[in-house]
Amino acid sequence: MNADEECRGQSADALQGLVGRASFRSDSKEQSMMSLGIDVSKLTLSCALQGKVKEFANTTAGHVALLNWAGGARVWCMEATGRYHQKLADLAYESGHRVLVVNPSVAKKYLGFVSYRGKTDPIDALALARLAEREGEDLTPYKPIPESVIQARDILVRRRALVEARVSLTQVAESAGDPQGHLKGTIEQITLTQKEIERQLVKVLKGYAGYHHLLGIPGIGPLSAAILVCTLERGEFVTSDSLVAFAGLDPRARESGQYRGKRKLSHHGDAQLRTILFMAARTGARLDYWKPYYQNQRAKGFSTTEATVILTRKMLRVAWSVYKQNSHFIPKLPIALDKPT
Repeated sequence: MNADEECRGQSADALQGLVGRASFRSDSKEQSMMSLGIDVSKLTLSCALQGKVKEFANTTAGHVALLNWAGGARVWCMEATGRYHQKLADLAYESGHRVLVVNPSVAKKYLGFVSYRGKTDPIDALALARLAEREGEDLTPYKPIPESVIQARDILVRRRALVEARVSLTQVAESAGDPQGHLKGTIEQITLTQKEIERQLVKVLKGYAGYHHLLGIPGIGPLSAAILVCTLERGEFVTSDSLVAFAGLDPRARESGQYRGKRKLSHHGDAQLRTILFMAARTGARLDYWKPYYQNQRAKGFSTTEATVILTRKMLRVAWSVYKQNSHFIPKLPIALDKPT
């Protein structure tokens, strides 16, 4: 047996194992917890239901065919794949299903736990179905997103790509030199393009009430308000703690036996969100409203970076409260200095 045949054999074994585990349920539980797992790609949808796998086209006709085939499934679970999953998720939601759109990194880790011997679209679909059956009640359900927010997300994706390209080219120019000035011209053009799409971002969200409410918070500018809107519209954050954790700004304990390590940020979630909010907090630390709070953290012995992170969490909690209540920010001076951050 050559390597390719062995690899295909392992994938087939993994698929069969997942099918067996997905089918091992009582009839009563099968009716109440029947879940559909969908591996989404640009052209196709690999769908798993009750241990059976079927492929559909990722088109309007394919979505209708899938709905007819799996209309009895109570929960539909799929990965977030840019715009490729959007129409299907909206259709499933409108049809009365509980829809779960899972972070790809979470789905990947789950697949590693349940089947590490192969990775194919059918295996991923079966793993997503199993994830929905086991954890579906604890996962945040999907809700349709306003078109203006979808457009803002797309703009932020483009902006992030431009920022990464600009930083990379700047590093190359500094390390390898740029005697002809070619890289400098490209960097300048990227910077101009970045500013233009940031203007588009403001234009897209100018009629969105939540965006203007967030702009009322000291230190929150157009860019940070935009990324907060896109984040808060991802799902229902029941508490401000859940939003802080989503942003990767929650400190994680590092303990094992007698070892007690220094707590560090989890750094989970969107790095762009975390970076932009940190920069907003650096600005906020110089403003009259936040400055006493920041200085109080410094007086406790925290470094400038640590105090800024604490202020970032505070501003994020305030943003969550303003957005959840759908109200304007009302300054309260002096700000509480010793509440949990």
